[in-house]
Amino acid sequence: MKAAATLFDPEKIEQVTIDRWYADLAATERARLEARKGSAAKKESIIARFLLQQLAATTLAGNWRVETQSDQSIRLISDEGVAAASLSHTAGAVMVALSSAGDIGVDIEHHRANDVEKIVNRYFSDEDREDFYATAPQDRMANFLRVWCAREALIKFQRTGTMGMLLGSPLRLPSRATHQSPALPRAGFQAAMICHEPAIIQQWEARVTEDKLIEFIKI
Repeated sequence: MKAAATLFDPEKIEQVTIDRWYADLAATERARLEARKGSAAKKESIIARFLLQQLAATTLAGNWRVETQSDQSIRLISDEGVAAASLSHTAGAVMVALSSAGDIGVDIEHHRANDVEKIVNRYFSDEDREDFYATAPQDRMANFLRVWCAREALIKFQRTGTMGMLLGSPLRLPSRATHQSPALPRAGFQAAMICHEPAIIQQWEARVTEDKLIEFIKI
């Protein structure tokens, strides 16, 4: 089983809901998050972990909890075993993914007005740089983020590597790994997922319900 879910507008979630979700996390995760500086980063982390647990409850049998490993990777743990997991957040969205068959990595970014040409000129491979400048100006941010998200997802998939190193060459995947750029139900965002084959990933949009829970809508 492989599944991914995206929740938009996390900044609109009320603090009372965040507190309820925080209480549902494992004690080890609560202690780890309590030490985090910055309320915004802590809030995003709580949302992502609760969203991941709810996705596991929807798609996997058993009672799963999120645990951060010593290498900072994320795993889902239950009496049934261990499942790989990945999470990402950006302005306006949180994305999580899980896999009970091999590792998985995800990344999501929002389109922004930043001048990215300095990064392209300094770090992109010749092939990716040529492709960037061959793209119409209004589409270059999407092009840039496709390259960026794929490398971020690969780092999470492999649990090693740096953006500076990976941007300097065309995307090279490990054996029997596959890359997807999923279509999202809201414009202005770019995402990437890398997982072991087979590459069939259930994709969901997550929404907060009136009773402060999460419902999943199949994309």
